[in-house]
Amino acid sequence: MQFAKHYQVMRLPLFIATMLTLATSIAFLITGQSEKTEAVAKPSETGTKRPVLVELFTSEGCSSCPPADRLLTEMSKGKFADADTITLAYHVDYWDRLGWKDRFSSAEYSQRQETYASKFGLRSIYTPQMVVNGTAEFVGNNRSKGIEVIGEAGNDVGGGVDLSSNGGKLTANIRDLPGHGGATIYLAVAESGLFTKVGRGENAGSTLEHTSVVRHLSVVGKIKGSEKQARFEIELPSNSEWKQHNLRYVVFAQEDSTLRILAVNALP
Repeated sequence: MQFAKHYQVMRLPLFIATMLTLATSIAFLITGQSEKTEAVAKPSETGTKRPVLVELFTSEGCSSCPPADRLLTEMSKGKFADADTITLAYHVDYWDRLGWKDRFSSAEYSQRQETYASKFGLRSIYTPQMVVNGTAEFVGNNRSKGIEVIGEAGNDVGGGVDLSSNGGKLTANIRDLPGHGGATIYLAVAESGLFTKVGRGENAGSTLEHTSVVRHLSVVGKIKGSEKQARFEIELPSNSEWKQHNLRYVVFAQEDSTLRILAVNALP
């Protein structure tokens, strides 16, 4: 009987320990599910180097573009020329009538390129073209020029964009903007891991890989010249053709008069 009593006393701590372990496991599962629901981008700190936005204007019909696409893929890794890089690839539509229709092309992206051409004083638009932070442009397959221009842009100190998503909504907190005129806030949805086997045109017979292809571009707000910060709640667009795990959401503030990028960040 003494043995039986001793055994019952020993079972009580064991029972308590078991229940505590079970409670910890349940709490972990609940926390893990919460973290999966909400995603947060690394905030841009005030007074530090800001991310650099690299925009490539390209086409599957252009034989000079695949090297530029590969260079953009290298830049999309997040570090290039000692700068934090965020990349977007706009497939223009003016090559579509020259033998091969690019399935990612849009007249909207050609128009954006024309706006840049006017700003830079160019006689015409061309591919491949890279634009860095809205303030410099060069031939998109020129790696050495990319290192020079992006390296210089990486030394700029600018505003920050803090991003978080919950469900189908994206929250963008734009803050600490440098002195500026009126600006437009854009949302770009970019998809990577895309492949096309080109059947005609200058790249006939080639299988092209694409990174950071802009699938959607929209204006989500405006900021007045006197405003240093703003907050936007954005409904995330969706499309059954897009592969969710390959998507990136890029939010950037662009000054209307100069087209310079005031702040940019991406999620994830």
